Amino acid sequence: MSKITARLAPLLFLVIVISISSASVLVLLSGAGAAACAFWRTLIAGIIMFAMGFHNSKCMMIVHERRYLLYSIIAGVMLSAHFIMWMKSLFLVPVAVSTAAVITYPLFNALADSILLHEPPTRLQVVGIILAFAGVVLFLHPVTSTEYDVLGVILALASAVAVAAYFNLGRIVRKKINLSEYASITYLVSTAVTAVYAIVSSENIIAYPPKTYTYFVLLAVVPMLGGHTLMNYLLRYFKTHVISSLGFMEPIGASILAYLLLNQHISTHVAASMGLVLIGVFLVVIGGLK
Repeated sequence: MSKITARLAPLLFLVIVISISSASVLVLLSGAGAAACAFWRTLIAGIIMFAMGFHNSKCMMIVHERRYLLYSIIAGVMLSAHFIMWMKSLFLVPVAVSTAAVITYPLFNALADSILLHEPPTRLQVVGIILAFAGVVLFLHPVTSTEYDVLGVILALASAVAVAAYFNLGRIVRKKINLSEYASITYLVSTAVTAVYAIVSSENIIAYPPKTYTYFVLLAVVPMLGGHTLMNYLLRYFKTHVISSLGFMEPIGASILAYLLLNQHISTHVAASMGLVLIGVFLVVIGGLK
């Protein structure tokens, strides 16, 4: 890791947290469907990343590295699945619930790191996993689920698995391939997969007013470039679950924004469920750092 990267890491972490926290609110404010938000978010970001790496003499190295090219393509498919399922969940459950469920992906990243690197979880991580999934169970409990559609929580959890695979693949590829090349391929593959999904499901991804396209651009610039792209950059220097753990701050930031902009209040039982998930993920991350 370069000295500059090491010094800027805390600032980059903060930028990532703020950026990813804005995603759910921007999706809802756009007034567009999940497929449209996912399509334009990755298309615009993919074009920007391609343009940034176009004059790089080392660009297109991945063409000669078939294994990394395949991993990048699969990562793009996982990213598309993540966005579609998660964004659909935002229309079924409150932002606080959706984001708290989706940020369980660091748990899956820790599990993947354990299997791939043969590093079993510590006792602290085991406690964290139990607490986190206890919080998820509370989301599905009849007492709490009467206020929203359980399908929304299931979609958010499924999207967590997809984005965990996306980050684990990204860590492998980023050890060999530069950021602009990996990000542009992954984002544009995600765009293509989302387009196919939209055609098959007959979802509108084009016919929107200019105001909505403003939010599409914001989705690409803020949570995609400021969030995902910075995370992909740091995957070269940090373990997967350390970078993905930044997501555990997303429910807090997203809930505050949803309260301020969408007037979405957080009930006591939802806050308790979210709190368990956050504590669990935090313990998993701390255990991993030790």
